[in-house]
Amino acid sequence: MVIPTPEQFERLSKSAEIYVTGFSEYLRKNLAAYPEDKIPYEDVDRLVQLTIKGSEDFFQSSLDLDGLACINWLESEPAFALAIREVGFHVADPAHWAESHEKTIRSWIRNGGHTAVLAFRLARNTSRYLAYISRLGGAIHSYVSGTGLRAAINGAATIARMRQLLLEFDQLAGVDWMPVDAKKRLSYMVKTESAIRFLDSDEIFDQPATKRNDADLPSRLLALEILRLNYSLRSKYHKRAVFHLMGLSIIERPIEMRTIERLVKSETDAHRKYMAKRIADKKGLDYERVLTTLKAAKKPTFQS
Repeated sequence: MVIPTPEQFERLSKSAEIYVTGFSEYLRKNLAAYPEDKIPYEDVDRLVQLTIKGSEDFFQSSLDLDGLACINWLESEPAFALAIREVGFHVADPAHWAESHEKTIRSWIRNGGHTAVLAFRLARNTSRYLAYISRLGGAIHSYVSGTGLRAAINGAATIARMRQLLLEFDQLAGVDWMPVDAKKRLSYMVKTESAIRFLDSDEIFDQPATKRNDADLPSRLLALEILRLNYSLRSKYHKRAVFHLMGLSIIERPIEMRTIERLVKSETDAHRKYMAKRIADKKGLDYERVLTTLKAAKKPTFQS
């Protein structure tokens, strides 16, 4: 089977968001027909069938031909089949979804929740597999396009340069000969302080735990991104699944399990340090003591 292009993988990466947005809006419009969010129990079966049919339709439309090509290619790869099973996904029969949707809707009726929130919940519940492969598509896009490698090599220096230029701009815009009105307008148009705070945050650039620029760096960066994907969506790193995905036919230099285990350790250590700083700052505690406590615990919690 032909390997999809970087652009097709990028399209796949957007599919889950398109699906949840479109499907939840579709459900919201249908559920809005019930006054005061009151859904009668006799309508549950109809809503279950509407949800099943809508989910199938929006799954296809959210992918379009490019995303579908990526899924077909992934599902043709033995490495993906092994990995996805390791992560915990499996093919469910239609009865599973009917039972799941019915349980969700009936619970919502009993609790008296808003139908708009129910619409989003149903859309999110049906998007878990698509959410995973969309994020995987984004990771593969970073690998095959080289954007992930360029970010790891040049990202920190580029952000530092942007920060420096913003500071220089702020300084130049504050000269004494600049008219007051002009200073106000520049301050309104160019929010240097906000931009610098954004650059200093983790939102723009997620520092990689691996930076050694060798021939295996692209593969390590991909493995790291998948580890983070697994942890964010499944609450486990699933090292063996990442090892399986290193067997995809697009991977030029697969990495070994021991390298993946080192990446997991680096991620775990970085997460503990992040949590220790947050806890110490919030509760006014000693950072080193909190960090030591987190290292001794299985989960990043702390009791003062």
